[in-house]
Amino acid sequence: MADADDAEALTVADIREALLALVVEERAVHPFPLRAPVLPLTAADACAQLAAVLLAGEPQTWQLEVRASAIEGAGDGLHLRGNCEAGVVIALYPGTAYHVDDLHVMAKLVLEGNPYVLGRRDGVLIDGRPDGVSAQIFDTAIARERAAALAAVGPGAPRSWPDLRWPAHPLAAGHKANHPPKGCAPNVGLCVIDLLQGQEVPLQNLLPFASFRPPAEGEPVKRGVALVSTSRLENEEILLDYKLQRDGPLEPWYVPYVPAAAEISAGAEDSEGAYAALKRSEPELPPFA
Repeated sequence: MADADDAEALTVADIREALLALVVEERAVHPFPLRAPVLPLTAADACAQLAAVLLAGEPQTWQLEVRASAIEGAGDGLHLRGNCEAGVVIALYPGTAYHVDDLHVMAKLVLEGNPYVLGRRDGVLIDGRPDGVSAQIFDTAIARERAAALAAVGPGAPRSWPDLRWPAHPLAAGHKANHPPKGCAPNVGLCVIDLLQGQEVPLQNLLPFASFRPPAEGEPVKRGVALVSTSRLENEEILLDYKLQRDGPLEPWYVPYVPAAAEISAGAEDSEGAYAALKRSEPELPPFA
């Protein structure tokens, strides 16, 4: 891979090829979730729900818990205690958003051995790892954003800031959701949240999203995703379809989820073939989307 000094000479294709080579060659590298499902819930809808919970403090019929997963060998999992209807934002995926131009840096700093990297369809990668270098980068990026806010607002700016980490933040636990085991279906999907300068300003300070580099003029100042219930939930573990890249080394525990609508009638292809057919029918997406 090229040195950092040569970064300007790298094309997006070069970076993508280098990252794919890293995933294939380094067996310690965990394949990361890509091609996340998108629900018919708009960012405005999601922000309205988040404002009700985080700003207005409206009581909820549920709360999140991180404890042992019911999935054998999965370690901790994300659980919902109580109940909620479909279409409810139940968690946020905390972390640092990397633009496609920063992929070469990400590969050097935080990609190796990182199972918490989630990819959006637009090519943005979110590093949700809660410790190590990932946590240091997140803290630095948040401090930079808060310093900029203080400078812009002046004496009227807040003098105290909320803790954006779980469990201090009641929703910043999306990174703890596990992939459904064989025979189980996911019960959440992802909704992209991008906010421009001046949008949802009070709420922005409460979102556990950071950007690796300061956004250019006209770009979102907050990029992230929310976990949204896809059915009524009651006292159950939260399961998110990881949709891992099938051309990378996959862990033995990973079984692709095949939606019922994509299954072929009895006597035709098995679930493996149905899944491949489903993927072939999807539109072409940007790199790492």
